[in-house]
Amino acid sequence: MNIENNLQLEKSLPVDLTVYDLRRPIELNKKRLYTIPGGGYNNNFCISRPSIRSYRFHARILHPNSGRFLEVYSNQPVLHFDTGNHFSNERKLNSPILENISESKNQKGKLEKKLNYEIRCKNGALYKRHCGFALTPQNYPDAVNKNSFSHYILRPGKVYNHNMTYKFGVLQKC
Repeated sequence: MNIENNLQLEKSLPVDLTVYDLRRPIELNKKRLYTIPGGGYNNNFCISRPSIRSYRFHARILHPNSGRFLEVYSNQPVLHFDTGNHFSNERKLNSPILENISESKNQKGKLEKKLNYEIRCKNGALYKRHCGFALTPQNYPDAVNKNSFSHYILRPGKVYNHNMTYKFGVLQKC
């Protein structure tokens, strides 16, 4: 199941026959990612039979050419999947720092240029749109304000338990 915009939705929606149905293997290429509203995934997916006591499989990512894989297991009811849609070659910092400056427009422009930054990774390479992905097990966002989502409020004397495992490996060639 998929929660497309959990700030507005009161329930999860089925993913059957949509671009959000990731239950079968698909190739995450640019052509596919640009067919997704928003230019890629930045969505929460409900895991079947959610229960805080149930530690279970969430996802598997496979690189077919090398056989490398990543599996995610957790006791959380939701898996957030983000394909880095917000990365680009250059980004300007949209910051409250600029909004609160009382200097002239010319001074603000100079400061804005200084704050213009690029996100760099290993060996100075630029992070670009869709250069990576994130899989984050979590609870239902804003669940405390949505009656249809189970929410967990930590009461005094109670223990919060958030377990997850990221398993990396390489498929054996037969």
